[in-house]
Amino acid sequence: MQHLPKKGFIYITGKINSFISFFISKTNRKSIIFYESDDEALLLKEEIEFFTGNECHVFPIFADRIFEKEDETKRISFLHRLINDEDFKGLFPYSALASTLTEKQILKEKSLTLCFGDTVLQEDLIDYLDKNGYELASLVRQVGEFAKRGSIIDVFPTTTLQPVRIEFLGDQIFSLRFFDSLTQRSKGELEKIELTPAKIKQKQGATLIDWYLSTGVLVL
Repeated sequence: MQHLPKKGFIYITGKINSFISFFISKTNRKSIIFYESDDEALLLKEEIEFFTGNECHVFPIFADRIFEKEDETKRISFLHRLINDEDFKGLFPYSALASTLTEKQILKEKSLTLCFGDTVLQEDLIDYLDKNGYELASLVRQVGEFAKRGSIIDVFPTTTLQPVRIEFLGDQIFSLRFFDSLTQRSKGELEKIELTPAKIKQKQGATLIDWYLSTGVLVL
């Protein structure tokens, strides 16, 4: 494989078909691929996940859709993973190249890390979730929801594929576990989780260019 620059654009011409997806799987680099339509994004996502064996994240097109709230949580998750996942693979719409995104520093400042054994006031955690776009629900089933039952707070962060159950003993985190959103049964103990907002109003004019220039991502 030809040596690749540490960051920047790569232009590939000709009949490429599935070559882009295969190429991305061999780069071992954080990568962003541009797409034009939802159908194209779906196909690229399936191909990249097939070749890499890992999840490929999609930044939804900005549009007035009935599931815009879900789209917003996906955008925040996309940016968070771009910062933190060394093997990040993402799809970004051409139409959003000039759109305003949340600045990296704002996303970092509004994130909250919880560790097993931490002392955290339950009221403070609920206040954080409420102020950062999470919606109170009787049962947590979708990203961006949280629920409280006694000494347990369930939350579905933008940073995980499954919801998380936080159990308290007084003001101390007694356990952190994933749970099944359908059966509500706990599984998989965790040492820590990172919460990011489900919605951010403060953006301040960053674009994708600001993100990839400061992150060293490969762009195609």
